[in-house]
Amino acid sequence: MHTTMDVLLLTDDETSLRLVEAMLRKGGYAKERLHCYSNWQEGLLAMQKPQERIIAMISTKYTVKNDFAENIRSHALDFPLLLLHDGTVTVEIESDCFSLGVQEVLSLPELSVKTLLKAVRNAAERHRMRRQIHELSMVDELTGIYNRQGFLLRAEQTLALSERLGTEANLFFLDADHMKWINDNFGHQEGDFLLKEISRILQDVFRRTDVIGRVGGDEFAVLALRESSQDVDSIFGRLADKLTQINEQRTVQYPISFSIGSSRSTRDSRATLDELIEAADKEMYENKKTKRGQGPIRNHNDVHFSR
Repeated sequence: MHTTMDVLLLTDDETSLRLVEAMLRKGGYAKERLHCYSNWQEGLLAMQKPQERIIAMISTKYTVKNDFAENIRSHALDFPLLLLHDGTVTVEIESDCFSLGVQEVLSLPELSVKTLLKAVRNAAERHRMRRQIHELSMVDELTGIYNRQGFLLRAEQTLALSERLGTEANLFFLDADHMKWINDNFGHQEGDFLLKEISRILQDVFRRTDVIGRVGGDEFAVLALRESSQDVDSIFGRLADKLTQINEQRTVQYPISFSIGSSRSTRDSRATLDELIEAADKEMYENKKTKRGQGPIRNHNDVHFSR
């Protein structure tokens, strides 16, 4: 068996469950890769666990339009879903299933090991390709970090996680300084290089689990989960140190510089993502105003931190 995805089997019939399980075992699936449930509620709860790489397979005597099928689809939004029907698969049944997001409908009485394994492999491959396309649609082509759409999606998920874990969430909003002057004097290629350099700085300073995105032309945002305000202070320190290190090595006529603002969602005062962005953006803008009229300052420490 070449797919790396586990299989979740959910059925209302114990005999069907054991039949399909035996076929998969015969096809090379290890027992620990199969998650079998003949109880609907237990199966639905299992679908909510953070195991994204699962194929949900359903064998049911109920009509596919019933509450069970719709409930399963709502619980398995990120799973490739196959349905094993206990009778003849008609065009109407297929249409109903496809409208619920089912990838393929198989007839249980006509099922063979070869047919089952082929359906599983195809579902896993389609899932892999869909995830790749989805990830590409969320990545900024220039910098390789999340674009605005990707950042907002991942940040919302991370913010929800922080509430469940009881940790603080900190949002940092950055804007590259003097971009118009740099583009006018050095060309847009140099401006693109600067944006890529800032993204690399952020990736070096922040953890891999933090959400980093380019959310505008020269604007960046980071959502980070931290235990305390001391952790945030260390981030500002590492940013300053990294900027100093890079600017001292640069030979061009200007230093890398950006303005930054931050906001925080605490255990006692939770904030939405929109509220965090608005507060950090406002603080960043106030920071940016202190630099107006100064022109392209040639100071290797030209970065202001607002808190």
